[in-house]
Amino acid sequence: MNTPRLIKIGDALSQLANVTFLPKHRETTANESISGRAHRCGWRVERFIDWLFAPWESNHCRRAYEADLHRSQQLVNQAPSGAFSLGSPMTDWMSHVEKLLPGAMGSVGAMLWVQGTWKRKLGLLAFGTAVTYYMGPWVAHETDIPETVAGLMVGLFGMSIVDSLFRAWQDLALSSLVREFIRARLGLPKE
Repeated sequence: MNTPRLIKIGDALSQLANVTFLPKHRETTANESISGRAHRCGWRVERFIDWLFAPWESNHCRRAYEADLHRSQQLVNQAPSGAFSLGSPMTDWMSHVEKLLPGAMGSVGAMLWVQGTWKRKLGLLAFGTAVTYYMGPWVAHETDIPETVAGLMVGLFGMSIVDSLFRAWQDLALSSLVREFIRARLGLPKE
């Protein structure tokens, strides 16, 4: 762990950019750098990255990949037995939070522009988060953008769209129209 602080910061920023901005974030971990991932996946950009780092070291991407593996192995060796069991309840719970969080953040952002009571805003927040949970992965797949970004956008704009639909429903008095339609279809007397 004698790596200089500046190198650690660069590595951390590379890991953050890897999971935040690059596509197919589920094919990587939060501890993998862009350079290491480029080598592991055989990306063509590996040659460009190696060229950028040529003044400091040769085969940068391969070395970054090996460093990622070394760090992983150190963590496994230092962990208590059973600490990395797959499929644990914590892992399952966290995967749901990972899907919900971007949409919740987008919905919170949309709450700044939504008018109404706090009860209404919290209801829309819950609805926006739920819509993101189910629609975020589909939007990410269809648009080929990272799922976190898709979730944020669905939460932000989905809540605003739902708010507009509810307002239109109220403005057009559709509740009474639907109520009267159902009464007529069921043969119930008018109020």
